[in-house]
Amino acid sequence: MNKTLLFGISIIILVSISGCYAETRSDDLFRFTNTPYAIDIEPGSQASIDVTVKDFGVQDADVAIVSRSLPDGISIVDGGKTKLISAGETATYSITIAASKDIAPGTYSFEIADSSSTDPRTWESVEVHVGAKGEAAPTAKETAPVTKETAPVTKETTPPAAATATATNKSGVPGFEAVFAITGLLAIAYLVLRQRE
Repeated sequence: MNKTLLFGISIIILVSISGCYAETRSDDLFRFTNTPYAIDIEPGSQASIDVTVKDFGVQDADVAIVSRSLPDGISIVDGGKTKLISAGETATYSITIAASKDIAPGTYSFEIADSSSTDPRTWESVEVHVGAKGEAAPTAKETAPVTKETAPVTKETTPPAAATATATNKSGVPGFEAVFAITGLLAIAYLVLRQRE
């Protein structure tokens, strides 16, 4: 009887371990291949940047580019259309932004991500260097460094909960929850065997 009980507990432990690992970060199938991104623009004008996404998976998929954290005075005029990317292939999207006439010179940032139904979004920062009319845009040496941990400013194109869920799945050690599952199951097995003796 004890061997049967231990065999059953062993199966439960194995299922728990594989279940814990399956719930952690999945592989990122679509990734930007030409980062980091920076755009130079003058107030009251438009500028474009090309971004390339590669399909590292084994299936073809429709992929679009979405944005979030657009600062006031910066808008996306054209974010590129949804494209079918074949497995192992790349697609290039042209993103056109506009700066309002009254935006102050400086460095701004927003984020873009690949968006498909088969892959979690991967957010990348885009720096926008706004120069005064008739002047060159400031260089990266003249501006303060931009961090990816800035809070979204406005115009979120995805629900914040979805973005948070994706970020949460990417952090932590895969399978770490298994330690707690195994410890709990071993404690239960010990108590059951102790009561039978």
